[in-house]
Amino acid sequence: MGRIKRFAGMLLFLLILSGSFGLAAIFNTTMIWAVWYAFVFVFLLCLGQLIWPLTSVAWRLRPVERPADTPFSLTGTVANRRWWQWQPQWQAQDHTGWLAPVTLLGKRPAAISVQAQFSRGIYTSLRVPVRSQDLFGLLSKGRRVVVPADVTVYPAVPAALVRQLLPMLSALRARQRAGLVDPYSLQGYRQYIPGDPLGVVDWRVSARVGHTMIRELTPEPTPFVHVVFNANAQTFNEQEWALFFGLQRATRNWTNVWYWWPTQAGTWAHAHEVSTQIAAAYQAPAAVAAWSPGETPMRDATIVALGTPLPAGGQGIQVVQAAVGPDGRLTGNMLQRKEQRSS
Repeated sequence: MGRIKRFAGMLLFLLILSGSFGLAAIFNTTMIWAVWYAFVFVFLLCLGQLIWPLTSVAWRLRPVERPADTPFSLTGTVANRRWWQWQPQWQAQDHTGWLAPVTLLGKRPAAISVQAQFSRGIYTSLRVPVRSQDLFGLLSKGRRVVVPADVTVYPAVPAALVRQLLPMLSALRARQRAGLVDPYSLQGYRQYIPGDPLGVVDWRVSARVGHTMIRELTPEPTPFVHVVFNANAQTFNEQEWALFFGLQRATRNWTNVWYWWPTQAGTWAHAHEVSTQIAAAYQAPAAVAAWSPGETPMRDATIVALGTPLPAGGQGIQVVQAAVGPDGRLTGNMLQRKEQRSS
């Protein structure tokens, strides 16, 4: 329908242009020639505005971080790169259809909002269909342009699974802390310095030596809970990676829980909080080395394995398993132990 309207408008414009030329040739008056030249100028102006490619429109989109497979808006501004360019009927298209026309006159910026929905990843550019018309709707031009963008799409956190696994992880953490008889060991004594807390003053030793003495305490290593995302390219599960990412975000203030995931080099990386950029760009390696936390204290540690089961540990190390089944629900011996305790 739009093409028919543009064709009819162009045909009408050419008829008026040829008619005015005929009248000017017959009557040969200055007024009629001025009208004809005015029509020719308007036609050349409309044609000239579409000579400039649509890539001459500058896009500026704000950086965005969103969960995967969730509709969101990319807002920003668009403007012609040069002051003499006119594209008054400029439109962009997203998955909802063609957006409302935007008027671009010169370098005056105009607001734009494009709806988008992507899977997990980091996107530096977008391909957006655009089209423009001249002021009178006589000519049209369209193409797909590459728009620079800074979009980080991290895994969509399975809230139900996080809420199900978080209390179990909290119970393991509390059990680890409860196993400490004395969280501090005595390193020695030294003389009191103003500003030291009074709670560490040893009054018996102070009375014996004649001046205030305090105890120097060294904190004992806390048994850690290690949450390990044990998956390679063959066993990678997107839901388990999203669950791993959601757990570390929910426990970012916990002190004795460490998170581990395999890198492309086959080694194990550690951080308490995985950034959204890492979560968006993560690709499981083809092969994963045997899990080893390096110099991390492993005395009486508990290992929670997400993904492929880990071998049983020794020296008081407890290994529990949690995985996401084909039906999207949690499975593993961690859940079985909870069911046994509840029964």
